[in-house]
Amino acid sequence: MTKRILLIYANEYFLTSPVYPFGLDIMASFLESQGHVVEIGLPFLVHGDPARGLTTMVQEFGPDILGIGIRNIDTAMACDPCGTLQEHGISTHFFLPKIARMVEALKKQCPKIPVVIGGTGFSISPDTVLEYVGADFGITGSGARPMALFTENWPDLEKIRQIPNLIFPGCKDPLKKKNSQILI
Repeated sequence: MTKRILLIYANEYFLTSPVYPFGLDIMASFLESQGHVVEIGLPFLVHGDPARGLTTMVQEFGPDILGIGIRNIDTAMACDPCGTLQEHGISTHFFLPKIARMVEALKKQCPKIPVVIGGTGFSISPDTVLEYVGADFGITGSGARPMALFTENWPDLEKIRQIPNLIFPGCKDPLKKKNSQILI
């Protein structure tokens, strides 16, 4: 069955120029090859007000599944002059609070649609990031095939919980967090 998937690029910080959402593009192409309709949303790049832009994207596209790509959790600069997190002589810009607010807004706007997160910023500490942002599911490592399996099996939670590299609140299987190789 064809599903509509909105993939959201959650990179809000562009020090010099925007970074292309390469991982989401690969995932979108793979999901489209499986017969699904996919759109990549850029709320921080396209819209002056990301919250309103996100609301508009969801209303206009009407997704069955929401995916959020987390490229980084911070600027990775210990001396960021614009840093919002300043402790112990370090100044950096921490992204997860805005992503958590984004997840909260999405769940409020469309409570029956699952929110799946992934990306390198997520995969470095999946349990912690999943809990912090409040998403329903997370995919560690290479995400195209697990996301396709998720899309094919949603809303069958029994099948979904068997998907490699997919974690969820309360997931106790350490092998799911291992970033095992899944080739598309």
